[in-house]
Amino acid sequence: MPTRVPTSTLGRSHPVTGAASTSTSTAASATQSGATTAPASGRAREGMLAELPTERTARTPSVSAAGAHAGRPAWNVQGAIETMAALSPERKKRLFKKSASPQYQYAKGLTAEQRGQLESALEQRFRNPAAPAEARDSALVMWLSVQQARLRTHTAGHRNHHNLEQFQLAAMSLPIPLLALGYRTQRRRYYSSPMRPEYRTAFNNFMRVIGDPSLSQAVRQTVAQRLEYHLRSEETIVRHERQLLGVHGAMGLAESGYEVDTNYDHVNLSALEREAAIESRGREVPSALHIQALRTERSRAANGALRHQWLTRELHAAQARAGQGGAATASAGPSSCLLYTSPSPRDKRQSRMPSSA
Repeated sequence: MPTRVPTSTLGRSHPVTGAASTSTSTAASATQSGATTAPASGRAREGMLAELPTERTARTPSVSAAGAHAGRPAWNVQGAIETMAALSPERKKRLFKKSASPQYQYAKGLTAEQRGQLESALEQRFRNPAAPAEARDSALVMWLSVQQARLRTHTAGHRNHHNLEQFQLAAMSLPIPLLALGYRTQRRRYYSSPMRPEYRTAFNNFMRVIGDPSLSQAVRQTVAQRLEYHLRSEETIVRHERQLLGVHGAMGLAESGYEVDTNYDHVNLSALEREAAIESRGREVPSALHIQALRTERSRAANGALRHQWLTRELHAAQARAGQGGAATASAGPSSCLLYTSPSPRDKRQSRMPSSA
């Protein structure tokens, strides 16, 4: 007479229903009716293996259709405005970082294309005279947060080189006052660098709104005051524009039609900025700055050396991508890669801007 083997308690501790339960009971009856019986430990392992897939399935979180498409593909401007409007515009201090508001942090998490769509929709709102004053004011505040996010956006390569520079400074045996001074100098150069991919867009947005006579004086003054804040408190304005603002003021510079152009003739990159621009291979860096960095580093390399040859090839490739070919190799900056083919009245006013020197 065959020995009766107790049924494993695993099934009773974790009851299963449905197909998994049927499968388990079938396997158990087939084992009991067999001529050869397995040890209890073998039975336990069989029961565990039979129940394991069901346990994993039960623990798998259910994702709704809305949740599955709640990421970037389903991003829309209206939803972004509603989300951003629910956040506070008040800036809060952060340790070892510049102050930031929840609205700014939301805008910073978007892509450059999404920021462009968002700021366009917000500008339509604060320009709409039929909208309530509260709605216009809210849209303007959010639009300013988007500009702040643009000014503080850096490429990954630029950020890595800045972190390396800070690490090298910290590794030096310097007195605390000198170390603090060097750290602050590096941060100021980093936050005011022309290498930022969205700086030109943000500054020109400020100039366009401040200089628009169709807007109310209150709106223009609000935007001008925020630009002054970025100039003096956050120090995120490039040196050349900083000098022009010091001479003409935000309102005067905007009314003159000034815009940041694409040639960057007035920019002198630091060694680390040039290295970051070269390593970027022209990605997320203005082509004029990439070409300027290649020219400067090639002039410092020994003629005929491997680095000189490599920089020459990279320079020719960058010029070809910028549409220059080899015609502009003698100029200090790639002035032939301007976006506009013919001067507009705004460009003519800009050409009459006095120098900041």
